Amino acid sequence: MIRGIIFDCFGVLVGKGFGDIYAVAGGDPVADNAFLDSMIMKANSGAISDGQFQVIMADRLGLPLPAFQDIVRREEALNTPLIEYIRARLKPHYKIGLLSNASTGVIEARIPAEDRALFDAIVVSAETNYQKPDREIFQLTVDKLGLRFDENVFIDDLPIFTEAASRLGLRTIQYKSLPLLKARLESLLQ
Repeated sequence: MIRGIIFDCFGVLVGKGFGDIYAVAGGDPVADNAFLDSMIMKANSGAISDGQFQVIMADRLGLPLPAFQDIVRREEALNTPLIEYIRARLKPHYKIGLLSNASTGVIEARIPAEDRALFDAIVVSAETNYQKPDREIFQLTVDKLGLRFDENVFIDDLPIFTEAASRLGLRTIQYKSLPLLKARLESLLQ
């Protein structure tokens, strides 16, 4: 029986993922993949702050920091229809979690307090010693929800993370759009 639903942040609740931001800002996420992976790993582990990450990215792209920050704000818009679906349909019946590979403070900066209040557990990689796809970060999340792996659905835009969660026994959905998510989730919840 499904008792909890865990959402990734970037590419699901907020924006489309950093590769899209980098491309909109004029970068080539394919050519710069190794650099981006390295910097994202540092930010997600807490080795560098979100502010430091943004300075590095703006410099790499040859943009003034305020211009890069404007792009980030614009491209990391909150998925308001998904938040409303969580509020109206899911929150009254299920425990709701948020699990994100992110820097400390990023979730608070991107998701307003009234929307963060929807989540019974928020786990951010930079605040732990783990990152998705590590088993331990999934374990920490389900423990905070007071549930077992098999009582949760995990939603992420990246297959590497949904595959890892599935191997642990969570039901998974790769996020592509809200209508597809609703259809798949509603079939799992019946």
